[in-house]
Amino acid sequence: VLMKRTPLSTKENDTLNLITGTNLEVVSKYFAPVERYRSVEFEREWNRTSTTINNQQTILGARIGLEKKSIGSAIYQLSSFIENNNYKGYQHLVNSDLFKKGYRLNASSSWLTSSGENSKTSYLKYKALASKNLSIVNVGGGIEQEMSKFTNSSSDSIYGNSFHFLEWQAFAKTSDTLKNSFGIKYLNRTDWLPDTGKFAAATLGQSIAADFAYLKNENNTVKLSGTYRKLRIKKQELTAQTPDNSLVARIEHDFKLFKGVISTSTFYEVGSGLEVKKEFSYLKVQPGQGVYQWIDNDLDSIQDLDEFVTATYQDKAEYIKVFTPTSDFVKTYNNQFNEVLNLSPSNLWLNASGFKKIISLFSNQTAYRIDRKTSNNDAGKFLNPFLSQTKDSEIVTLNSSLRNTIFFNRFNSKFGVDYSYQENKNKSLLVNGAEQRSNIFHNVKIRWNITRKWLLANDATQGKKLSASEFFKTRDYAIHYFNTEPKLSYQPTVAFRIALSYQYSEKVNRVAPLDTLQERVSAFGNKMGLELKYNKAQQGSLSAKFNFIVFEYNGKSNSPLSYEMLEGLQAGKNYTWNLSYQRSLSNNIQLNLSYDGRKSENAKIVHVGNVQVRAFF
Repeated sequence: VLMKRTPLSTKENDTLNLITGTNLEVVSKYFAPVERYRSVEFEREWNRTSTTINNQQTILGARIGLEKKSIGSAIYQLSSFIENNNYKGYQHLVNSDLFKKGYRLNASSSWLTSSGENSKTSYLKYKALASKNLSIVNVGGGIEQEMSKFTNSSSDSIYGNSFHFLEWQAFAKTSDTLKNSFGIKYLNRTDWLPDTGKFAAATLGQSIAADFAYLKNENNTVKLSGTYRKLRIKKQELTAQTPDNSLVARIEHDFKLFKGVISTSTFYEVGSGLEVKKEFSYLKVQPGQGVYQWIDNDLDSIQDLDEFVTATYQDKAEYIKVFTPTSDFVKTYNNQFNEVLNLSPSNLWLNASGFKKIISLFSNQTAYRIDRKTSNNDAGKFLNPFLSQTKDSEIVTLNSSLRNTIFFNRFNSKFGVDYSYQENKNKSLLVNGAEQRSNIFHNVKIRWNITRKWLLANDATQGKKLSASEFFKTRDYAIHYFNTEPKLSYQPTVAFRIALSYQYSEKVNRVAPLDTLQERVSAFGNKMGLELKYNKAQQGSLSAKFNFIVFEYNGKSNSPLSYEMLEGLQAGKNYTWNLSYQRSLSNNIQLNLSYDGRKSENAKIVHVGNVQVRAFF
């Protein structure tokens, strides 16, 4: 790529420049890229239906234009793309950004013609936005169109992958220099689709949007926006869409009081639309590159959908979940809400005494998030951001979490206690029915630096995990669990640390029909752990871990339930170990070496090695 600016005038600070340039790219037919190096829009811009390189490709371009600081720039470019006789394409591009006395025009356009052995294409694309600055208000309008035609070499009849749309808009908004802002916009879009060899109008969409922002007070900021869209179907035979009226409204609010003693961040959005039903399958990838593990429950060597679980160990993660949209749509009413509330008395009373000093030792953080889609159009329900019941049959998708943590001596290096309550829930509607999961638990963390060298800590959790599926009943469980893990650490120097830990855990599945004390599936675990870590400047970090784990389990092995309760291990004695080394090779290159192993009763030893080189930019 060669670019050159040639001055055409000598006017100080406002020179008129001639812009010229050329570019050349030659790709051999034997070239096989390791990963994509062209832009994601490359095939679309050249009307290419394949990324495969079958013959030598040559892309040649030339550009010319003018540029002046006081009025902007305009550039024209001509490019050709030749691939033997398989493809010949010629593209014209014009880009301009012009402004004068409050007027501004930003426009871009392209025109492509191409031909192959049995087909020819054309692709017209342009976009323009014009505006006028009227003191504190900008008004303007814009237009955008794309028309892509795929036709037979001997006929003008267009193929089914052709498309055409035209969109125009008008808007008014306050100047960007104002701290408080307001804007309104109208948008109109028509889509044409192939119909018996020619284009026919398929849909018409009209939208009106408005937004408002109050940013003058940095301790109390508000942003509001809303969009209403009406979709009309011009010809039902051409599209699977249905007439629809949709609304999306959003509010964002950040608030601070008493020097940050109280601070909140709120996000709330409601809307309506169509949700597509999805099918899913599992695709095998390279070991360690996936998320899921296959467990052959019935030993029939057939990969049933209910036999995949989230892998506990990375070497077993050989599958990813792939969702495929169907032609079925469900009308949904959407609700998103995020709220974070922080209470930090120490911001005001850090150096106080007496009762205020005691209060300053405590702080609290509450975080609530929900993303819910329901088929119920009752405003009292779909507008309420605090309904998170997964048993509601009208819920299409749900992801929610609630976490509240009370800190005592949060920033004290000697002693501190944290208590957390957390709820995580999700539900999704698939073609084969609904699936739901939840995890509700209490957690207490205690840390005590006995001396400068000795640290005693404990992490205890009690909760309930629920999984339910309308179609895959082997996935159903309701596990009540408890675990506690005291840890004693000794750090005589900055470079060396050794820690000894013990974890006791118990899990009981109480889902029907296994609802009697004699039939309940339970797992009791005891884990002893030893950890060593050594750091030395310029030489890196070396760490080693070893765990001895014993599980007592009275349920069926090789099942999703046993995998969940035994954490991917087996009943009886288990051993896991890890050795890792990390070192910075330069200012931005980091080397990581790791070795993991595990051994269970009646199972072979598993060894896993990993090498990573990271570059930081």
